[in-house]
Amino acid sequence: MERDIIPQEEILISEYGFLKEEVNFVVRYNAKFVLPEAHQSSQEIGIKVLSDFLVKEKGFEMEAVRTLVVRYPYVLSKSLSDFKVFFDTLKAEGLSDVEIMKALLDCPKLISKKELNKKIKEIQFIFRLYHQINEAEVNDIFRNFPYLYCCEHNKLQKFMGEFRKYRFTKEQIIKVCSQAGGILASKVSNFVGLFDTLRLNHQIKAKDIVEVIDNFPEFAYQNKRDLIRRKVELIRKHQKTLSDTSVRTIIKRHPDLFIKSWASMEAKVNYITKNLGRSLQQEKAFPLILHFNYNQVIRPRCELIKDKVKHFELSEVLPLSDE
Repeated sequence: MERDIIPQEEILISEYGFLKEEVNFVVRYNAKFVLPEAHQSSQEIGIKVLSDFLVKEKGFEMEAVRTLVVRYPYVLSKSLSDFKVFFDTLKAEGLSDVEIMKALLDCPKLISKKELNKKIKEIQFIFRLYHQINEAEVNDIFRNFPYLYCCEHNKLQKFMGEFRKYRFTKEQIIKVCSQAGGILASKVSNFVGLFDTLRLNHQIKAKDIVEVIDNFPEFAYQNKRDLIRRKVELIRKHQKTLSDTSVRTIIKRHPDLFIKSWASMEAKVNYITKNLGRSLQQEKAFPLILHFNYNQVIRPRCELIKDKVKHFELSEVLPLSDE
């Protein structure tokens, strides 16, 4: 048996294009991956079945198959019948083979969902019940967010209830569910906390928060790990005279500033305060200069000028009219 495993590894590398490291990784989750077909417990599963269906029958590149296997090794335990049912189920929803494969690569665990057709209908019913969003519109959300049909019903219902409470329109719900970086996969408490933080701490009305989310859907995701509070505190730490009114205005007028990652905002502040040795308290351009990209704008511009000019204004080096 051991002598057979080495040739099988060579086949996976030479015929299917896997790297040695990829083979070793997949084996950690599916030891049968390196067993010769003759020793497989079933001839209906495995890499050959997978490649025959996806490459020979569906016309996809082997690269897509390799990516799928490495992302989700358990896919090797799925039979030809499982794949046919999966594709047929989503084709019945109006998706093309290309869209189905994209969804599978983005969310491989879809192939493991039992009674997928039933789950799809239940989720479509929830959208229709709460917000009159029809099946075709739900499938459009799925195209952008394939994890949708893996969502738990209870959590989805809670999100629909929150959307109703804050009076999101049908169009706004479709937009935020499609573009908010997986808001439906996050905790409902994060979404509720975003509204509570902005309403209670900054006196921003719910309708204004909804408007911000409509313009910047990813803003809906910004209370994860208490990010919105931490970002505000970072700004206030370096602008101690900033009034509550000013903070509220910055959030409402420049919500895209708070979509920047925490690591990005922290790196920019540290560079200016530590590397350049400047106090942000007196910088007229702060905090709006945090809009600029650190590696492409802030650092190269400041490094270029700091060796030539001893004293310079950041607002001149980083003009806020810059694109």
